[in-house]
Amino acid sequence: MRPSSTSSSFALPFHLRLLFFLWALMSFRGAAQGTKKGSTVAAPTHECPKGYEMIGKQCEKVEYAPAEVRCPSGYKPDSSNKRQCVKVISHPPDVDCPDGTEKFDGKCVTTKRADPQMRCPKGYEKKPGEMTCIRVMQLHPKEECDEGTYRNGVCVRKKYEDPTPSCPDGYDFQPHRHKKHTRQLQAKKEPPPKKSPPPKHHKKTAPAPEKHHKKEVTPPKTHHKKHVVAAPKHHKKGDHADGVCVKQVAGPAEGVCPDGYERRNGTCVALEQTDTEKECPEGYEYTANDECVQEDQLVATASCDDGELVDGVCKKEEILDEVIKCPAAYTYNNQTGNCEKSVCQIMTEPPETVCSDGSPPPCEKEEEVLPQFTCPPDYEVVNNTCVRMRTANVTQKCPEGYTLRNGVCERVREANEEPRCPKGTILSEDGTVCIKYVEARPDYDCPPEYDLEKDRCVQELQGQPKLLCPKSYEYKDNMCEKTQQVPPTRYCPPKYYLINGECVTDVYQGPARQCSDDTTYNRNTGMCEGKAYEAKETYCPKNYSPVEGDEKGARCQRVDTAKPKRSCPKHFVYDDKTGQCVQAKKTSRVRHLKGK
Repeated sequence: MRPSSTSSSFALPFHLRLLFFLWALMSFRGAAQGTKKGSTVAAPTHECPKGYEMIGKQCEKVEYAPAEVRCPSGYKPDSSNKRQCVKVISHPPDVDCPDGTEKFDGKCVTTKRADPQMRCPKGYEKKPGEMTCIRVMQLHPKEECDEGTYRNGVCVRKKYEDPTPSCPDGYDFQPHRHKKHTRQLQAKKEPPPKKSPPPKHHKKTAPAPEKHHKKEVTPPKTHHKKHVVAAPKHHKKGDHADGVCVKQVAGPAEGVCPDGYERRNGTCVALEQTDTEKECPEGYEYTANDECVQEDQLVATASCDDGELVDGVCKKEEILDEVIKCPAAYTYNNQTGNCEKSVCQIMTEPPETVCSDGSPPPCEKEEEVLPQFTCPPDYEVVNNTCVRMRTANVTQKCPEGYTLRNGVCERVREANEEPRCPKGTILSEDGTVCIKYVEARPDYDCPPEYDLEKDRCVQELQGQPKLLCPKSYEYKDNMCEKTQQVPPTRYCPPKYYLINGECVTDVYQGPARQCSDDTTYNRNTGMCEGKAYEAKETYCPKNYSPVEGDEKGARCQRVDTAKPKRSCPKHFVYDDKTGQCVQAKKTSRVRHLKGK
């Protein structure tokens, strides 16, 4: 804390401090007399703001705040001694292992070794005299056909021939792909013959072969034979799958008028009508009421029955007389000019001046009304404007080629007859006859040993399939074989591990643990544990510092500074050059008169 020698002078009584100040001021004025030619000087006084003290040449104020006492980082208060802090120390112990052992993971380890044993994977056998495990894999060969489909152990392929169609007398065979006209089927359709269901295919059950390149195996020699399906029917009714038998029947076409035309005197005619075009004389407009109308407008003449026309409005001024009005039960006294009422004593009220119609002044009234509008003969007043409507006759006109008849424009159009055919027939290309197509089923003939399926003749042929083995397999004794070889695996006795071709196990021994001087070994945690002590530290708020000489360290202080305020005696001003108070010069008051 700052010394308090200066504060003791301010502790003197007020009258002694005032005498000391006057003495110092007079002494300084006598010493400084003549320093400035023709002037008197005085020393300035310095004042500090409220709460500040003058220390040297500046004002200072000391603020205090309580200090915070706490433990350093990582420490906590000691419950047995409030002035100190404690921290728990913990670290792993040092380990010393006996001869023949190694330190590993905080323990002493002895390594034991044993020879590994050999064994083959499941399904493999050890090859005598060799360090190899073998397994023979077998698969049934797959049967495939170069042509046709595999069925019941044989390859079946179909040979096709086109059947020969035949039609009844008067009919021509027409393939469906060449049809150009809509035909009506007149012949009775015969139901198609029932077909026997195809035989079910039975495949040999074999393990799924590997998806690799297949190797063709020479099958056992067999004799190929030609297989014929049942006794074929060489003549069957067609089912429209490929064509139809067609017969053409022709008849004359009938002439008719086009749609919208009617026959008159052997000619196809049609009457067309359209609305007339409306026209009005020049300057007239056609209205929805079927009239030609022309509208003329003039400015209407405005006039006033009473008053004066000003800016399109009739204005009338009226001046009313002013009347003196007293409150109820009061009487106006002309001599006193007041309203009076006698109730034990005379009571007065100031009179009220109103207009003769009872309204308040001023009594000059102005009234505005709309003027009257007049128009010349044949005109009407519409919205303050003179309007005259004139009408004219509407002229009707027809487009070119039309004739006006009964208020409608008409013209007659002619057209040639068009050939028409009855339903179910079509018109020939030259437009002279109507053609009707009658259809019938064709008959189909197949060669010997062929059967008719839909629209084709079919013969089935059989052959032996090829036997195929997967890649890396060999055909042997009607089977596909492959020999697999793998090295045997090594294994160790229980609790041994295979490391670099040897079976190894670790035998653990209890270590000799050592702790530092300030700690002791804890068997529960396996750590060396102890305590460290530190004194509590004092912390001050921001911008504060500990108070010097405070043994308890319970307070912090902050010193604020401010510039003192200078002041001079009355009629003196401060001189920046000399740093003194200088007496102000007196100026004579001179009145300046104009013209003198």
